[in-house]
Amino acid sequence: MRKFAFTLAEVLITLGIIGVVAAMTIPTLISNYQKQALFSQFKKAYANLNQAWKLASVDFGYSPKCYYWGIGQNPYPSAVCKGYDENGECTGYYLSGDDSQAPLPSNYNGYFGDCQAFGNAIVKNLKVVKQCNGNAYADGCIPDYPGNDTIAQENNTSDEPLSQTEINKATTGINGFRKQKILEQSQAFVLADGSILISYGSTFRPHIFAYDVNGMQGPNKWGYDLFDFRTRLAPDHTTGVIGGGSLKQKNGTSSSEMITKIAKNQKP
Repeated sequence: MRKFAFTLAEVLITLGIIGVVAAMTIPTLISNYQKQALFSQFKKAYANLNQAWKLASVDFGYSPKCYYWGIGQNPYPSAVCKGYDENGECTGYYLSGDDSQAPLPSNYNGYFGDCQAFGNAIVKNLKVVKQCNGNAYADGCIPDYPGNDTIAQENNTSDEPLSQTEINKATTGINGFRKQKILEQSQAFVLADGSILISYGSTFRPHIFAYDVNGMQGPNKWGYDLFDFRTRLAPDHTTGVIGGGSLKQKNGTSSSEMITKIAKNQKP
């Protein structure tokens, strides 16, 4: 009876083909798994945030004045920057059409009078295991995060890198999320599950903040595991957490886009 067998060359060719196919598919499988894992962590973090907001509102006794205007609620025209100083910082804003260039009304963006107290109430409803009040990176509360100035440089398409003045000008309206301010000035709260709540500025005021859904694990990039959030006024005059949309690195997903996926029961 005649027997058939593979030659060594045929075996090596087969193994080579398998290796090529694996090299092409395994990275995609790993990437999809990582996206799914981060999406699950985002869903959990977002649920925890909303629960803390509800509990804090109950503790507060009324809907706090700590919010940006909701869609279509801002009664004012757009704001205009008067000009920029030598460092690229806006010297002040005024309402479009105001020839006197008077400063913006105190409630131009919304109402923030209760933000400090409301922020304290929210933190009490989170399982905080470590807190850093400034120098959060040096003190081990946060990893070495990029900032919106990092994103501005990454998105630069010109042949020359942006100067510091150009970066400052691009981020002047939200300078609290510049890299050095996050690392050296922000207040950070490490939660029991490893996630990290990060203030905009030196104090946690929940009208704007950042949240790292998996903490130190990485990749520690905007739109991957690090997201910006806002608090807005809903039509029923309650406040709620919504996603930001401006902070995401290449191929990332904004918090607004993530929340939309959750609402529509979509995959990451």
